[in-house]
Formats: sequence, C-alpha cells, structure tokens
Amino acid sequence: MIWQRPSERTCDLLRQGAEIALNSLQEWLDEIDEATLAAVTMRAVAQDPALRAATRRINRAHLTFWASETVRDPGAPVPAYTGPDSLSHARDLVRRGLDESALDSYRVGQNTAWRRWMQTAFTLTSDPDELRELLDVSARSVSSFLDATIVDIAARMAAEREELTHGTHAERREIVTLLVEGAPSADNGRKHAWATPSTGHTPPPSCGARNRPPNRATSNVRPRPWRRRPECSNHSP
Repeated sequence: MIWQRPSERTCDLLRQGAEIALNSLQEWLDEIDEATLAAVTMRAVAQDPALRAATRRINRAHLTFWASETVRDPGAPVPAYTGPDSLSHARDLVRRGLDESALDSYRVGQNTAWRRWMQTAFTLTSDPDELRELLDVSARSVSSFLDATIVDIAARMAAEREELTHGTHAERREIVTLLVEGAPSADNGRKHAWATPSTGHTPPPSCGARNRPPNRATSNVRPRPWRRRPECSNHSP
C-alpha cells in the first residue's frame, strides 16, 4: 500500500482523536475486552484465565501503541507492535494448542475500537470533507497497523510451534509426560535395563551358551536332508 500523508488539518484531527483515546483509555478497553472475550470464536480463550488475562494485556498494548504513535507523528503509518506482550501472547496460544485462528480476537477488538473512534471523529469536526478524509486516513492507519501486527504474531507462533515440536522443548516435554505417567526416562531405562531387583547392580552378560553369538561361518548353512544308506536297507536282523 502506497501511503499518502494527509493534509495538515487531518493530521491535527488525528492527533486530537488519539489524545482523547489515551485520556479515556480504560473506557475504550472495557468495551474492547468485553466484545473480544464474548466472541464465539474466543470461547476457548475466555475460559482460560491465563489467556483471558493475556488478551486484555494485548488489547491494552495495541490501543496504547497505536494512539501514542499517532500523537507522536499524526498521519504517518504506524508500524506493527512487536513488544514483549506480543511474544508472550504467541507463546501462550501455541502452548495451549491454539492456532492462528485465535488471532481473530484482534479483528473483534478492531471493530469495537473503530465504533468508538467514529463517535470521537464526529465530535472533532462537522465539515463533511474534513470528516471524510479523517475517517479514510484513520481506517487505513488502523487496518495497516493491525495487519502488520497479526503477520508478526503469526510468524512468532509458527516459530514457537516449530521449537516445541522439533526442538529440545519437545524432548523435555516427552520426558516429563513419561515421568508423570510413572514411566522411567529413556536414560534411566538404558542404565538400569540389567539391574537386579535385590541389589540394583548391573551384572555382566552371562557367558553361557544361550548368550553366545551365533557362528557366522555356520549360521547360514542349511542342514542336509537325512537319507537311509543302501547297505542299511539290506541288513537283516
């Protein structure tokens, strides 16, 4: 998307609206959190206390970041939010078995915040042309910011899933699962495979015939069928 900087008047209106959002931050967040956690697609998140709290934190982080950046440089594109809350949220979602569809909550939050923003815009100007440009620039700003943020978090989730699936975390998790289920770890199993119940020591392998390795020279020789000798067939008792 080619970004065109708006007029100075629109930049001033953007700054005023962002300041109003920051000054009424908790009111906005109450509505955003309620709508986000009430969505049908967010049922699994809403029922998990940790994910519910993480969703509230990420909503606050997104709104605060966008509004602060808009106050600092109104009319400029707002980059993706890549703060620590973003990384921790990605980890929480992946480690609870959720995929990128859980990021739909961001869209729900965007819709709720947009309704509040339109109400604010109508209090800033009554000029139709100013209002039209303000809403157009605001819509592009919020959409591009959220799109970039979702792409970044989805990439973090993919990296986290790859590490959990193929990295050392997967091995540790497998060992922990085995221990919880009462099974010995792989190392313990190898170490004590020959341990005796009475002493726990590992005796050396027995040297008996049953433990001798097969003779390679004869192991593959098939036995010859037995035949009766001719002289035995004519022998009389």
